[in-house]
Amino acid sequence: MLAYAYDYCEQVTKQHATSFYEAFRILDERRARAVWAVYAFCRTVDDLVDIVPESFSRADVHARVDAFAHAFERMLAGTPDPQPLWIALADTFATYPFSRVPFDDLIVGQRQDIDWVPFATIEALETYCYRVAGTVGLMLLPILAPDHTAHMYTPTVRLGIAMQWTNIIRDIREDAARGRTYIPQNVMDAHGYAVSDIACGVAAPAWHAVFAHISAIAQAHYAASWDALEHYPPHSQRAVKTAAMFYSELLHECIRRGGDVFSERVYVPTETKQRIVRTLA
Repeated sequence: MLAYAYDYCEQVTKQHATSFYEAFRILDERRARAVWAVYAFCRTVDDLVDIVPESFSRADVHARVDAFAHAFERMLAGTPDPQPLWIALADTFATYPFSRVPFDDLIVGQRQDIDWVPFATIEALETYCYRVAGTVGLMLLPILAPDHTAHMYTPTVRLGIAMQWTNIIRDIREDAARGRTYIPQNVMDAHGYAVSDIACGVAAPAWHAVFAHISAIAQAHYAASWDALEHYPPHSQRAVKTAAMFYSELLHECIRRGGDVFSERVYVPTETKQRIVRTLA
């Protein structure tokens, strides 16, 4: 049953997070399985919020997340539900010295998407970015760097925030279709950009200024996180660097396209990923 549970988590990761999966599958089996369990936790609650029947009210979606949070509590109490996610995660928690804090913070971040309110400032958005992405790095630290020190905390969070900015930039069109625009209002105001301009794509007069502004923020977070990657132990350093470079390259691909994240979904080309993997081998 335990092997099946971990296989389930691996398939969730492989299906929904190709770059993440390609980066971390180079870990030894024990650590890779733990990473899959953590990712499956994150993905499951994300889907509870984002994949919702049209008939559901906000209260219904909150009830789904409540049920998930209660299942997490039961797992922490030593009585995990018999679903594969909880069986695998319970075993992972028994193996590594996790803090529950980033897991709880992730759930708080997902609730923000239920009670959607546009972000007024960069600071407000980055609090959200910590909750839905910076937390993931903190969840993984006990697996990837069990002897991590306090100075790794901030750069680990900043790498997650950089990755979330990258997702926000790439997914602006899809998010707008869901009624969410993550670009902070003060950034849009500074450049004379409006939510309605998203429909105009790169033709919107202010888009390139907005894109330059937010991509520079993402690049600054990547830059602040690079040095910390050297502090990961040999058994996981290559995997973490691969993930960081995959996401950084995704941002650069958006930049190379002149900010055109509208005409088609932006991906990192397979040959580029292969080059990164060869470089880090």
